[in-house]
Amino acid sequence: MGDKVTIAKFLCQINTELVRLARNLVDLEDLEEQEKRENRIQRRWWTRDWLLLRPIHGQYEALMAELQVEDHQVFQQFLRVDVATFYDILARIEGRITKQITALRYPISPALKLAFTLRYLATRNAYRDLRFGFRVAHNTMSGLIVDVCQALIDVIEQLFVKLSTEPEEWQQVAQTFQQKWQFPHTLGALDGKHIRIKKPPHSGSIYHNYKGFDSIVLMALVDAKYRFLWTQIGDVGSSSDGQIWNHCDLRQALEEGVLGVPDADLLPGDDVDTPYYIIGDDAFAMRTWLMKPFPY
Repeated sequence: MGDKVTIAKFLCQINTELVRLARNLVDLEDLEEQEKRENRIQRRWWTRDWLLLRPIHGQYEALMAELQVEDHQVFQQFLRVDVATFYDILARIEGRITKQITALRYPISPALKLAFTLRYLATRNAYRDLRFGFRVAHNTMSGLIVDVCQALIDVIEQLFVKLSTEPEEWQQVAQTFQQKWQFPHTLGALDGKHIRIKKPPHSGSIYHNYKGFDSIVLMALVDAKYRFLWTQIGDVGSSSDGQIWNHCDLRQALEEGVLGVPDADLLPGDDVDTPYYIIGDDAFAMRTWLMKPFPY
């Protein structure tokens, strides 16, 4: 019996020591958020002990570390990116989301920030749900996800969302469309996507779309492999695709002929020159540079 008591005491001491060590690693971001509310809410503790065990049991530190060694396929299912892509993205944005270590703060690592941001984008789980896996306070997580998303926009957008401006580049897009979809002379596929939001206060019905929920609209032109060539984001949900298209910069550029679109040439098996064009659905008006389905 004495040995069992001794072992139990030893395990309790280990657990206590782990909590103490974790407290030395806890980031000040949790504490700062709590300090802001201290005058309004009487707290029983500065931060919860189970959050402090993040370096030992956190989803990034434990599960993801195991998956990137043992099971790359499940790692990709978890974050929707493979291991190599995860670290490539991290290398590109790390400098923008890293905070300095101080005597009072050991900040959350950039890799952990990127991990729970990608998990949020992949699942849209609530912050209060994600905190249980990653062991980061939900109010801290909410601000950091915004920071990481902004860094992704600033760094990645110019690299991967690039509108062609040379005839040779457009011809490569058209060739891929013909090879993959048997649709010649196509420079891109155009459509809008409603992104569900919680509407801003006092905004009335301006964000309410025809599908019955509040949204902003992503209008995009993509190539044959679904890669973005051009995007416009933020129009209110009550706007139709046609309305948004009529006032966007891409339409204006196409009409003014400043995008380097190739000159008209022959379609396969034809003897008449045909212009190059983008394709869309019935929401858009037909033009020489925009093809839509023919009405029956």
